[in-house]
Amino acid sequence: MAPTGSTITLSAPTNALGVNGSTDIVAQVLEAAGTPPHSGTRVTFITKLGRIEPADATTDASGRVVVKFLPGGSSGTALIAAANRSGRCV
Repeated sequence: MAPTGSTITLSAPTNALGVNGSTDIVAQVLEAAGTPPHSGTRVTFITKLGRIEPADATTDASGRVVVKFLPGGSSGTALIAAANRSGRCV
């Protein structure tokens, strides 16, 4: 679990996908002091359009997690959120 005051920043190399495309979603977790949490901090991803694989993943030593976003046959704007075990959601 990341300590209280931690932040999660999400990024993706693209902001537009074809209906059956995919892209990586990168989550960077940082503690309030600006340092990464311990390796293995769990991050949960949610979206209401398409799916995230895997929906639960753990950080590496630098506090990063990389998952895949797949819109499937859906079109529209996907809002993706991530939360760590402490409940911090972005």
